[in-house]
Amino acid sequence: SEDRLSIEGRYRVSQKDWEKATDVYKTLWRFFPDDVEYGLRLATVQVSAGKAKDALATVQSMRQLPAPSSEDPRIDIAEADAFGVLSDYKQQQQAYARAAKKARDAGARLLLARALLSEGSTMITLGQTEHAIKMFEEAQALYTTAGDRSGIAVSLISLGTVLSQGNNLMAGMQRMEEALAIS
Repeated sequence: SEDRLSIEGRYRVSQKDWEKATDVYKTLWRFFPDDVEYGLRLATVQVSAGKAKDALATVQSMRQLPAPSSEDPRIDIAEADAFGVLSDYKQQQQAYARAAKKARDAGARLLLARALLSEGSTMITLGQTEHAIKMFEEAQALYTTAGDRSGIAVSLISLGTVLSQGNNLMAGMQRMEEALAIS
């Protein structure tokens, strides 16, 4: 049944049994091809299993869904995660940027913050530190507005890391101390 498979899929993920989790979510996606949640879970376990090309194929099938499902910003995040496994950071950055735009347009602030954090990390890899700092600061502001303390801490850690690696060690340490206090 659907419930049994869904429970088994979550269990396999918790055990990091990516092969069996992939099989379970492939089955659910095949039986319920209009349920974007199963497609997203399948893409996530495919990325975790290092099967980025399979995840990109799953992303393409989710893009074939009728709107609004096909416009879900999480599809772009799944695509970006797959490009990260392939070390295609330019494509990864572009996919995160699409996710951020869609989340911003939809007013999905927490999803926007998540996309900004991820895109910021990719920007660091691409050598665009100043852009990354702005993204981390915006993510922190969004998480603060939402009262998401965990998100605030992750944003501060990201900011602290990038500032410490640059020429602003004191500011970086301050962000890390703020994150520690929240944690």
